Amino acid sequence: MNGQRLTVVAALERYQAQGRSGRPLGSVYLTSLTAYSDDSRRPVIFAFNGGPGSSSAYLNLGMMGLRRVQVSGPEARGPTGTIVDNHDTPLDVADIVLIDPIGTGFSRLASRGAAGETYSAVGDAAYIAGVIRQWLKRHHREAAPTFLAGESYGAQRVASILRVLSCDGERHCTPLRVEGAILISQSIEIVNTLQRPGNVTGIAAGFPTIAALAWYHRKVDRHDRSVDGVVADAFAFSSTYLSALYRANSLSVDERNAIAGKLAAFTGLPPAYFQKHLSITKDEYRHEAFRATGQVLGTYDARYLGPVRGAGDPSTKALDTAIAAKLSRVLNESVGVPVRYSYRVYNDALDGRWTYAPVATPFSSYDYAGELAAALRINPALKVLVAGGLYDTAASVGADAFLLNQWSVPATQTLSVHYPAGHMFYLDDASRVDFARAIRCFVGSRSIAACQAAAQGRGVPPGIGPLPSNGQPDLAP
Repeated sequence: MNGQRLTVVAALERYQAQGRSGRPLGSVYLTSLTAYSDDSRRPVIFAFNGGPGSSSAYLNLGMMGLRRVQVSGPEARGPTGTIVDNHDTPLDVADIVLIDPIGTGFSRLASRGAAGETYSAVGDAAYIAGVIRQWLKRHHREAAPTFLAGESYGAQRVASILRVLSCDGERHCTPLRVEGAILISQSIEIVNTLQRPGNVTGIAAGFPTIAALAWYHRKVDRHDRSVDGVVADAFAFSSTYLSALYRANSLSVDERNAIAGKLAAFTGLPPAYFQKHLSITKDEYRHEAFRATGQVLGTYDARYLGPVRGAGDPSTKALDTAIAAKLSRVLNESVGVPVRYSYRVYNDALDGRWTYAPVATPFSSYDYAGELAAALRINPALKVLVAGGLYDTAASVGADAFLLNQWSVPATQTLSVHYPAGHMFYLDDASRVDFARAIRCFVGSRSIAACQAAAQGRGVPPGIGPLPSNGQPDLAP
């Protein structure tokens, strides 16, 4: 691993999850990968995917585990699903614990009566925080530097678990210090990630992703420009775009035409498309870019194309099949699980049953960013690594920039890297190597500035920024 030989103890472990009142919620299974070492202060990364119905299979077979699944890129026509040794896992700098939340993997609910608390943002964070404490105690690692890594909704889990572990507002609770949070394709600012109708901030935040996709699919003349340059230009335009979306029908005809022309130049769509409305979301662009040929871009990796009437997301269809088919073999070889055991890669039912807010009403929302901010107030030294893919429409580089612009994390504690790939950008070989380098530096170095300089990934371009002070953007074509 990273040029080093390392003896690793791989184990499938079971822990009992308890609710806030102490009642059993279910059994949590996790894959524990620890170096054969007597160093009790060796760092530990606790990792989980999102969904919220996803197991840790994607991070396990894509980035963190002993084996990984090879995936052919969008330009390739080769097979997807070959299992190879994973020489890029950051196990050389930290032990890794891959957690399968209840309802995924082998983890199961204790009773139907426990479902309400278990399948909720609050209950989920509480019992996973408890499992983390149990693992550290069982392995005598209470003194080890602890890191949390979450992908997609898993990043929201990180924010909530940080608050629970910090004992914010809790009596008779011993705080557990977390050294760093790794947010992978995060959706903490979910309102700006999903781009709900009428949310002009989310539309502006998603625009750099659209510009990157237009560049990738050659919908615009590249003029020898790199994708990084195009994304930077789109970020620079986003303040003007946000102001125009806010002003909407109060724009003059000339102002509206100027904005429509800019949007057409960035997206490759005809100016007439923007005459009726200036807004375009990532999802709308997925369907508009190749409407003439009856194709749609993938959600999780919009480099991929598929038929409009096709089943499933063209960017994950082959991957999901490969992981489901290969995971039993990997678990059998690495931790000795009999292949006849049923591992649930993704539980679709949880998505519809999940309670995202403490009080469920049509107007409720869960302030994950607020939870992260609270954790930072309690632990001002917390380091944060934000990573994502430029071609991801489920999350976006713009949502990452918005989050970084809004919170109060000092730049000296924040490492941001972005790669020319999708939601699971680490499936791309070059991106995985670069991301592994970023994790190693993030975990092992005290200098975030040194990590930012050394990382081969792309730093987040300038953010959306404030509206112009006079409320009037420069609308010159």
